[in-house]
Amino acid sequence: MLIVFNSASSGENTLQGIICIIIAGVSGSLFAIFSRKSAQDFTAVEVTYLTTMVGMVVFNAINMTRHLLMGTIATYFVPYFNTRNLIGFVFLSVVSSIFATMMGNYVFGKIQPSIASAFSGVSTIVTVLLGALVNNETIYKYHYVSILLITAACTGIVVLDNNRKCH
Repeated sequence: MLIVFNSASSGENTLQGIICIIIAGVSGSLFAIFSRKSAQDFTAVEVTYLTTMVGMVVFNAINMTRHLLMGTIATYFVPYFNTRNLIGFVFLSVVSSIFATMMGNYVFGKIQPSIASAFSGVSTIVTVLLGALVNNETIYKYHYVSILLITAACTGIVVLDNNRKCH
């Protein structure tokens, strides 16, 4: 949370940003719970297929409605003819959405959501480090504190889980 609350442009917290973070946290928690529950009856591929198709239909319906209301429906397919956009679409759809969701569904079917969620913070660490390495972004003190807290949480979860299994 320390990393996300600080806006790169102004450094100010906004109500809209805080609400988005809360919604993201609740959504992630619900995803973990329902993914674990669905893993009892379905494979990770089946769950991923269904959620991807539902997402595609819902978000395309929202986008089409937006275009219809603005009178720009003729421009709906224009982004698909730009090569740079297509590379982004493929990466975001295949790698980020389908592959990552399938891996999440698989993990939540094998381990408790609380343990898997603790390790989801590792993506934050990777994002911060890649931002510094690739984009020459500055790593501030709160980044280091966040990295330490995430690492401590992951370590603590593993230690507690191992102690629970041993006793």
